Formats: sequence, structure tokens, C-alpha cells
Amino acid sequence: YDFAQRRIAKITTNGETYFLYGQTGLLAEYQSNGDFIQGYGYYPNASYTTNPVYTLKQSGGNYQADFYHNDHLATPQKLTNSTGAVSWAMESNAFGETTLKTQTTTNNLRFPGQYADSDIGLNQNYFRDYAPHLGRYVETDPIGFDGGINVFNYVNQNAISYFDVMGLAKWKGTYTEFSLGHIYAGKRMLFELESECIDNIKYKIKVEAIGAGIILDVGVLGPVSLGSGSAKFNDRSSKPNPEAFNGLFSYLGINSFFGGIGTAILGSAVGDLSGFGFSSDLLSADAVVGSAEVTNKEKIKCCNE
Repeated sequence: YDFAQRRIAKITTNGETYFLYGQTGLLAEYQSNGDFIQGYGYYPNASYTTNPVYTLKQSGGNYQADFYHNDHLATPQKLTNSTGAVSWAMESNAFGETTLKTQTTTNNLRFPGQYADSDIGLNQNYFRDYAPHLGRYVETDPIGFDGGINVFNYVNQNAISYFDVMGLAKWKGTYTEFSLGHIYAGKRMLFELESECIDNIKYKIKVEAIGAGIILDVGVLGPVSLGSGSAKFNDRSSKPNPEAFNGLFSYLGINSFFGGIGTAILGSAVGDLSGFGFSSDLLSADAVVGSAEVTNKEKIKCCNE
């Protein structure tokens, strides 16, 4: 696993597989010698490893594309090739236990965010593993009974209407940042985040993160850097958990005047800070560690859509 706890390698008796990720999720698989196995492309603005459009495989030096047909939850139901012929198809029950009907190509994508490990009969769901034959996770909820009495529950036992990309609650919001120094520098980041609505409850929180590290930048304000942008987090809990954002703070990112790309860890929550924003730096690269603290939280009643 990498620093963001994404699985980057799988070693079995059949060999080694290495996984490459981007902002949309799983992008490609490779053998241990670097040979390409399979690639994936997704609809714009889709959730992580969700709603795939096509998959690529290599044969005889040429790439062949197969195209996904997904259901209302964005779960793949079949693949067709460039001629329109079905190259992969499955049938499944409500909780994702599948029976393959056609398989002239390989597809391991299942419920949104899930990758089927057929050798062990589980679907890797980022932070947890899902057992489709049981309709539940095999690891407990990271926050224990605070997430509900059933710590192995998947989408409140309603897999026909809902899905869980990472097995975790999601948050969205904005951030502002202030940095001082060249090379060895300090950084302060302020986050305003709102969770998704689960079981008619959501939260709004403010988080302050302060750290120090290496910042290489070219800016218009000399040693001072200012910036802002959008943020998306998951808190490693099946229900929104504001306390997950307290603890270690780390940030890796590249920024320019119109925004950037970066990953932040606040406590046990992992976030994507990519997209359009503002920065006083023409170009900067940051690697910072420190601590994060929730300075304000508000619990709000809501209605699940």
C-alpha cells in the first residue's frame, strides 16, 4: 500500500500485479517486469473508480478497447468490443454476488470502487474488503459501534439503491493555505468541510492544520504563499466521523497560479485537493508534515436523497 493506503501491489501464487492510480481511481495494471496488463477510463467527474467507460488490453503490440455498459449504480454489467460483440457479461444478485455469462476479456471492476479478487472471493473496496456472497464487509467499521450496531454493514443493507465507493463516509468543501519560507518552510491550512448525509445526519466542520517541511516555489510574493481551492475527503468510517480529522497532518502537492494537484491526510481522513483554485505561486512543490485539529463542528439533521 502507498501513503494514501491505496493497494499498489498484489502478490499471489499466480504472480505479481502492480496498480497505477490517478485522481479518477485505478488507471492501469502492470506485471512485475513492467509489462502492461490492463487500463481503465472513466466518465468525467465520476466518483473514485466508478462508472468506467472503457478498458484497454494489449495483444500482439496493439491495444484493444472494450466498452462498459453499466447499471443505475454505475456497476459494470457487460463489455462490448469495437464491433459491438459482447466480450464480457455477468449476472448478479442485489449484493453483488456474480455469475459470469461471457468472458473473452477480463474485467475485475464490480460495485463502484470495488475490484474483484477472484482468487479469494472478495472485492477490494479501498480501505476494507467486501464479501459479495455474504453482502457485508469482512473487516469491522474503523469507528466501531459509533457507526451503528452492525459493524460489517454495507450501505445499510440497501445495495439496490446505494453504493459505497471506499467503504467510508465522504466529505466535500474548501481550503485556504498560507506558507512562509523557501525550501524549509511552514504551512497553515484551514478546511471547511461538509459530510454526506447518512441515516439523516450530516456534519459541518472546520479543521486547522499546521506543519513544516520542504517547499520549492516561484511566487509573486517572495517567501509568502497564499492559496485556496476545493477539497474532497473520506474519513475511513462508514458514517461521518468529525473526530477522524484530529491527529497527524501531511500534505504532498504541486501548485500553480490557477490551482494544483495534491493529497492531504488529516488524522485518519484522506483527501484530494485537486482542481481549479488560486495560488500566489507561479509554480510550487510542497511536502509538509504536522498536526491537524477540528476547531468547530456542527451536527445537522438531513434527509437521505
